[in-house]
Order: sequence, then C-alpha cells, then structure tokens
Amino acid sequence: MAYLLGQIWSARDPVKMVLQDHVAEDLDAAFSLQGDKSVGGLVDQTWFNDHRNPGGNFTLSSMQFYTDLDNFPIDDRLIENVRVGRCQSGRDPQRPNLGGCIPLLGRNDLGQGATFRANPYGVSAGSFPTFGTGNQGVGLASESRVTGRANLDWQMDRYNRLQLGGDFVRANVKTFNSFLVDQIFMDAAIYSPMRWSLYANDRLDLGDVVVDLGMRYDRLNPDVLYSNTPGRIYTDALRQGDLSRALTASDTAMANYCASVGPTGTADTTAWSTCNMFEGASRGVLLPSVRVSFPVTDRTGFRLSYAQQAQTPDFGNLATGVNTDLSFSNTNDIFARDLDYGKSILFEFGVRHAFSGDMVLDIAAYNKDKVSDVTARILPVYDPFRGDTTNLNLMTNADFGNVRGIDFKLDRRVGDLFQGSVAYTFQSARSTGSDPTEYLNTLSRVNSNVTGDRAPPPQATLRTRDDRTHTIAGSLALNFPHAWREGTTLGSIFQDFGAFATFRFASGLAYTRVENVGSGATGPGNGFGLTSTPVEPLNASIMPWIKNVDLRLTKGIRIGGRRDLTVYADFRNLFNFTNLVAIYAETGDVVNDLQRAGVMSPIRTTLANDAGALVITRQTATGSETGVDLSDCSAYLPTLSRGVPDCIMLRRAEARFGDGDEFFSEAEQETAFSAFYRLNNGVHTFQSPGFNFRLGLSFNF
Repeated sequence: MAYLLGQIWSARDPVKMVLQDHVAEDLDAAFSLQGDKSVGGLVDQTWFNDHRNPGGNFTLSSMQFYTDLDNFPIDDRLIENVRVGRCQSGRDPQRPNLGGCIPLLGRNDLGQGATFRANPYGVSAGSFPTFGTGNQGVGLASESRVTGRANLDWQMDRYNRLQLGGDFVRANVKTFNSFLVDQIFMDAAIYSPMRWSLYANDRLDLGDVVVDLGMRYDRLNPDVLYSNTPGRIYTDALRQGDLSRALTASDTAMANYCASVGPTGTADTTAWSTCNMFEGASRGVLLPSVRVSFPVTDRTGFRLSYAQQAQTPDFGNLATGVNTDLSFSNTNDIFARDLDYGKSILFEFGVRHAFSGDMVLDIAAYNKDKVSDVTARILPVYDPFRGDTTNLNLMTNADFGNVRGIDFKLDRRVGDLFQGSVAYTFQSARSTGSDPTEYLNTLSRVNSNVTGDRAPPPQATLRTRDDRTHTIAGSLALNFPHAWREGTTLGSIFQDFGAFATFRFASGLAYTRVENVGSGATGPGNGFGLTSTPVEPLNASIMPWIKNVDLRLTKGIRIGGRRDLTVYADFRNLFNFTNLVAIYAETGDVVNDLQRAGVMSPIRTTLANDAGALVITRQTATGSETGVDLSDCSAYLPTLSRGVPDCIMLRRAEARFGDGDEFFSEAEQETAFSAFYRLNNGVHTFQSPGFNFRLGLSFNF
C-alpha cells in the first residue's frame, strides 16, 4: 500500500526575464513532498474474520497486519540493536515488550499446524493450518521524499534555444525484512540518499538542419554506512581491538578508534556500534548527448541521436545487508557495497515519411550498450573473525549487455471518423544478467563438468528473460460525432457511437529448461538454484506467443441541456485467446506428471497409514475396488483424539467428490486429491484471464 503526503508547492507560469537583452520564454519550477509505505506479512486474524466476505466483494477498510509500522517501528534503536547484537531483550528499557531486532525472536511455540483434516479435500491436516503464526516473512518499508526541479527555456537568438535546469531527490528510507521468529537473512537499514543533476541543452536551428547539443551531470550521495568487512558488524575482530587481525594501516587505525569509543559497563554507545563502518562515497557522472534532424525531401525527414544515460542504483541495492552479521545469517545472504552509477550508451537513427496528410510511416533503429550494471557476484573476502578468506555474495557493477532493435509504425486517418496505428518491433536484448540476482539464483548453484568448481558468471552476453523478439501492437478508433448524418436512419443509429480497439501479439519470454526431478520449477526467468540442473544455456527456451484484442464500445444519449448519458461495453481478450504467464521449466509444458506424483504420493501414503486395517477391497457389481471403510469412525485411529474428527472430515470429502456411501475408494481419492493439487498447480494457474466483459454507464452533467 502507498500514500501520498502531498505536493507542497508547484509553479509553471511563464516568467519573463531579461538576459542580455533577450527574453526567457519560460521558467518553471516545482517542488513536492511525497511518501510511500509498504507492509507485507500475515494479515491480522481479527480483521480477516470481520472482512472475509464483504458485500459485493469490496471493503473500504484498510487491511490490518499482524506486524506493521505502528506496532513494530523502524527506528534508530532497532538499527543499533542489530549492529551490536542486542536482540534477545526488548527494543530498549522503555519498550521491553517490543522486539529488539525482530518481532518474535525465538518464539518457536508459535509454529503453524492443524489438529484435524479440516479442509474440503480430505488431505493431511498440515496442508491447511488452523493455528499458530509460523515463521512467516515480514516486509516493512517507508520512504519520504522531497523532490524539486527547475527549467529555464531561453531563446538566445534566432539560431540558439538554450535550456538550463536541474532536479533533485532527497529521500529518507527505512526498510526491514525478516522472519517473525528466526533472525536469519534479516535486513534492516535507515539512510537518506540524495541525487541531484544539472543539465544544459542548446538547440541550433540552422535552417533545414536542427542540431541539439546537451550535457548532463548526475551526482548521488548514498548516505549508507558499510562495514569494513561485509557481514561482520559486531563480530568484527577489529571492533574488539584485536590488532592481530589488522591487515592494513587503516585496519589498525580502525581498531584503535573502536577501542577508544568502546562500551563502558553494559551500555553500547552509538559511536561504538558504527566504529568499524565507513560512509559510501558520493559519485558523479557526466553525460553528453547530440541529436541531429533534417529533411530529405518535403515529405521525408531523417533524425540521428547519440546519448549517454546514467542508471541510478536502486536504493534497495545500495543498502541490502549493510547491517547484517554472519553470526545470525550465512553466506547465502547478499551484502551491498559502495556502488557506482550504471551507464547506457544509446545510438538511434530514424526516418519519417508522410505519404499524405493522413498517413505517416516512421522507422527507427536503435542500439543500447549497457555498461557497469548492478549485479551480485560471489567474491573472496578476508574474514577477520575466522582469520581466513570466505566467499560472499556482494553487490558490484560487473554486469553488461546490449539491446538493439528496429521499430516500424504506420499511422492512418480517414476523415474525422477513423484513425488507427499499427507498430512492429524487432528486438534483441542480451546481457550477462537479466537482473541483479540472476547469477546467484541460477549458475552459481551449478558445478562445472570440467573443473568441478562453481560455474562462473557469464563472460559473454546471453538472452535476457524479459526479451521479446517480435511485438505487433496497434489501436483502431472509430467515432461518429453528434448530429452525424442527422435526419437519416443511419445517423440516428450511429451518431454519438464510438468503438476503440487495441491489439497486441508478441513472442514469448525466455526461460531455462532444467532436468526434471519433480521440483516444479517454473519459467519465465526461472531461478533453478538448488532445486534443478539446467540442460541448456541460460534463457535458451522461449514461451509461446501472447495474443490479445480488447474492444470498448460506447453510445452517447443526450438527455437535455448539458447532461448526457454514455452507455459502454468493455470486452477484454475479445477472442478468448489462451495466453501463458508461466510454464514448467522441467517439461516445457503446463503439466508435470513427476511433480504431480511428488505432491499426491505423500497424501495417499498418509491416508493409508492412518486408516490401517480400514483399507479394504470390496466387491462391486462391475468387479472390485479398494478404498477406506469410513462406516465406523470409532475404528479410525481409535487411540488418537483426532481419529473421529478426521473420519468425519473424510466422510464429507467422500460425499463431495464421490457417491457418499462412506467408502472412500481409490478413484474417489484420486478425484478429491487431484482437486487439491489443481488448487495451486492446475493449468489455470499458468494462464492469464480469458474473455471477460463488463457493461456500464456514466452520467455527465
């Protein structure tokens, strides 16, 4: 969820200014104060019970969570507790009942479970827990931002039009991610990054030739504290003053400083909690650009551009794991380090041709080189706690890639009634990583067949998981104005009628086929990690094309005066195309029999073990059948308190999916347990919505 604190001041009125006897055409500036909050985790049980069946499936109440920013605030004391390992007691003496580092540290008595088979399918109780919170994940974040921008548009003379400006963002970020009970992989941070930029563009109008020269400077101050050794905060031997672990003069100076501000008594000071940390450096980047356009004929224009663009590192990548200690996590965690800007070098040229005033064709080709993208890599780091080298997952600027393609777009208009456009894109996107964690989630878990060591990250670009080679898209609009052919039958039917259609056909996304071990790994962009072994290069397989056509029909009805009524019909996926949003990477299909067997077999085995001697074979009119005799519930697990309740629930499942004769046959079990499997693994879970429509009206006055 998110909220907007509000825009506190904004201005965009032309301001006349005299600069060297020339007039500035436009000076505009805007400032805003914004805020976002997000909460993820268990929903509060009381709120859920009160809102599980709201009228019309809609409620105005805000969702309440078991853990949120009100009952578990992210504050400076929380961060200090994490940095000094003070997590067993409360947040501070004034808040002894508030979790010091995570909400319910060590409360293993809150594990989820179920006593009976209280579910519609008759499956094992553990599949549908009815008590306990479990060790669920908690994700909390808040971010407030002050943003501003200013732009001066100045016509210096008949040839030069100068734009000068800048913008800035100052944020205050608080993040917390952890489990409720276990501290492993916990991540919490508070920091206030700031980014600002200045730019200048000079548009040279040289008759038919227009040249745009630009220069931009971006600068980022992350305001993040990084530990001297990744993953070593309070277990860093240097903080304890162990000079034998100091490898450099700066290590020795840091150890001496930590000793000078060390704790007195039992109180850990803020200075001591950060004495072995350093502040991330401010980074700047200068970005030139040039654009040229000129006519080839009176109907054809040509354009050419070159630009360098900066990619500001995601704030989350700047601060992930910066306060995490390996004493409560492990080397599978990810630790941020001081990151630089990513950079893209973009080259584009295009041609625009007007066949007439009503039909225009535009063709553009582009090439984008991505340099120093943010990615996680496994690197050796000297660990002063252990006194040797260990491999850690560190954020770096090691990824690179390329995107190139060509776009065609045709715009057509027929009078005042019809206009449409159709576009085709051919694109190739390749990189050493589709996202910052792709290597960690895929190849880093695979051993080389040659060396036996961990497979290295890609040294050459591979297809990215978000690449679509072909895309065909367009829109068609037909509108009949009021009084069209007034006085005729055709006019009375079609005036104030409109039809708007959009269509999109695109080739599928990439995924990696893996060996089928029944893990249920899915694509696109699957992270096979520890579960599977790839049988082909990364992202070598392609999902099926997606196809979609949407249509909206409107009819206006004049009521009188300035009032009118609009009736509309909105059709989504008009032709009910089947589009896949996921696929089993083990089979390249939407079914996986081995994975299904892995889910179903334990359910059947548990039932057979519980039923014991009640599993019998009986004669029927057509032969024989095997199943569980549920006619006498006192005989089902007679020594356990759950025996009779489980038997009753199995009777209900048998009646729901069978003939209700209190004999749960293997065929009926297959029907019931298959329904449970399809709940989360059925074909429908791999498909986007099919055809649907809605009818409505709007009243304008």
